[in-house]
Amino acid sequence: MKKYNQNFTSMIGQMIMTRLIIISIILVGISQNLLSQQIEILSPSKYGVWNLTDVDKSGGKDFMCGDGGLLLTGDATAVIDLHEKVELGDIGSEMLIDIAFNSKNNGTIVCSGGKILSTADNGKTWTKTVPDSTDFLTSVMYISDDIAVITAMNGTLYRSVNSGVAWQKIKLNTDINIRAAAAKNSTVLVTGDIGFLAKSTDNGVTWSASSKSYLGSIYSIASTGNSFILGSGSGLYYSSDDGITWTRASQPDGLRAKIVKALNNDAFAVTDSGTIYRSGDGGKNWTLVSSPGYSINGMHILSNTTWLNVGENSTAQITTDNGKFYSDYLPATNNHYASIAPAIDGSSLVFSTLGKIIKKSATNLLEDLSPLPSGFYRKSILVGNSIYALEEKGTILVSDDNGATWKEHVKISGSVVCNDFAIADNILFVACTNGDMYRYGNSQWTVKKIKDSLNLTTLRFFDKDFGFVCGSFGKIYFTTNSGNTWTESSTPSTVMITDADVHAGNIAFACGFKGEIFKTTDKGASWVKTNDNSVNENLTAIKMHSNTLSGIAATSTGKLIYTENAFKTWKIIFEFRGLIMDISITGDEFLAVGQHSLIAGGKLAPVSVEETITGNSIKIYPNPSTGAFTLSIQDTDVSSGISLSIIDNLGIEKLKLVDKENLKKSEYNFDVHSSNLPSGKYAVLLKSGKLMVAQPLVIIR
Repeated sequence: MKKYNQNFTSMIGQMIMTRLIIISIILVGISQNLLSQQIEILSPSKYGVWNLTDVDKSGGKDFMCGDGGLLLTGDATAVIDLHEKVELGDIGSEMLIDIAFNSKNNGTIVCSGGKILSTADNGKTWTKTVPDSTDFLTSVMYISDDIAVITAMNGTLYRSVNSGVAWQKIKLNTDINIRAAAAKNSTVLVTGDIGFLAKSTDNGVTWSASSKSYLGSIYSIASTGNSFILGSGSGLYYSSDDGITWTRASQPDGLRAKIVKALNNDAFAVTDSGTIYRSGDGGKNWTLVSSPGYSINGMHILSNTTWLNVGENSTAQITTDNGKFYSDYLPATNNHYASIAPAIDGSSLVFSTLGKIIKKSATNLLEDLSPLPSGFYRKSILVGNSIYALEEKGTILVSDDNGATWKEHVKISGSVVCNDFAIADNILFVACTNGDMYRYGNSQWTVKKIKDSLNLTTLRFFDKDFGFVCGSFGKIYFTTNSGNTWTESSTPSTVMITDADVHAGNIAFACGFKGEIFKTTDKGASWVKTNDNSVNENLTAIKMHSNTLSGIAATSTGKLIYTENAFKTWKIIFEFRGLIMDISITGDEFLAVGQHSLIAGGKLAPVSVEETITGNSIKIYPNPSTGAFTLSIQDTDVSSGISLSIIDNLGIEKLKLVDKENLKKSEYNFDVHSSNLPSGKYAVLLKSGKLMVAQPLVIIR
């Protein structure tokens, strides 16, 4: 079991509006108030998800660069949350293409846009060393502590004799693109397209060019103690005479090597598909080492058994046993988190599509739980004190101990593809891609055909009788009799509906393609559009605050958008390079999960309140409760028409305490023996006109 505390915070300078009023909890108000929106990236990292392009090590630190102007540094033995992003001034979002250091802590980065950055203090600060040019730079290497060479397109080189402080531009007599360089003693070779090679025997002062077209386009070159090795579109070749002649190495047919690295007499080659080969004889013979399974863009050899790979989607992995096993060097980005389920201990469980489970505590401690059985998991929900997970082939698993252990609850027989499920009053409903609705009650399955060939995407219930299911073409069907019959709702659209969120008071919201958002106030029988299509992007998830005014939705391009007026207006609060698949809101905190191992949290914290209900507070004690508790309402300004009820985590009313009674300004104690409520996570809901307060309540028997 792996635990790691993510105590870093990524600030997004967004000021957003709300209608929240603070009592001792969140409730509905009238005026607009500014909030500070704070986003914390819990996973995979605070710097987001980018393609890493290269890696090098200097002075006990490693440096990983990538697109979007990303440069990460950390102690070479660091764990995942000790890597920090290095600020690079006005580099903006340029791609960092290659990085290299000498033995004196001088380093150079070449960037897109013709930018060259250098450091003399082991990467603490970086400065541009030449004016931006139109040259597309491709690689950088140090021949010695003083001399460095940069390769570029169109037959261009740059050379420095003072550790990268200043650079001289060299134009070779060719327009061929040059891609890589390597040195052995005073001999330097640079390589490029269609078998181009150029050689210098005086550390890069003068050059002689040759063309060996049979080599194909040469992507990379390295040197061992006694040979040069190049990787090309035609495979791997070696030269024992400083590049005069080249011999094809013993290797599998069709191999294309885009990266070649060497340490002493050991050499490593990486193919287009990320497969790694190794040679121990100066590049003459190659054997398969490992296939990490992702596109590798950079490699740093630490010893003959230890190396570090970096690649797409912020992937960085290290091996210490010659490639037999890789561990994540940065937080893994290969998990696609699809759903969130709250737990009764105050934590949240995050589920990946392949069954990985992350438990997020209230203090943002992330813990790996034992994974679910092999499968593709669509949805997870909390009902009472049990958490359920749906596998798309019809297996529903259940955990009664906050996700620590799981067992099969029930399974649909036959061939099905399931999208969503719901549980209402111990009756289980499953929505499928072919228009079938499965219902499990009294220990048996029944099936209803909602509409032939309709992809049912989203299923929600208000209570044991009323629910609705959404699908493609803007179709929504509702039931008033616990799923025995389904009737088509009136909906103002034909777009695919992707998510829905149910609230107390017969209210629900649904979102879909083309940025459309719908609202019902009659438990799904009819729907109206709440926005004017100004989002202009497909929406993948929606979650509203209990006040049903403030909420968050996710777009298909990875944006989180926030509203304080039910999406009549909205603003972007977070952007992510991947699909956000689920959102949860608890109190004034939200959680968003998605592709590339994204787990992001945020808190809506009012900084000013223009209108409040003076002195109003609700207290519940003891809380958690074993079944009997006292509820105290103190000094309320609202004295007429107050209703109190207990609702579950889906917003379904479970117990009515007070129904539209008049209360004076004083303390009221309610002794409620909730013997009919099972253990679980609930809320006590206070309503008076348009005002609503929801105070969390946990019952543990």
